[in-house]
Amino acid sequence: MAGYLMEHGNLRVLLQPAELVIIGDASIGTVLIGNPIYILKGIAGGIAGTFAGSKFGKDRYLET
Repeated sequence: MAGYLMEHGNLRVLLQPAELVIIGDASIGTVLIGNPIYILKGIAGGIAGTFAGSKFGKDRYLET
């Protein structure tokens, strides 16, 4: 990317939303096909856990 900018290239040309969708869908498909169901459930649980609230609240922090 540095060489492209050194030659006064336009970075907006490199951003291709359709290509990002294709790559993202291919990666999701690969994960779905390449893993057994119990692994997929673990992945889904891990992703859900990142968006869930913390089990440690203000009271726990003040107590420690």
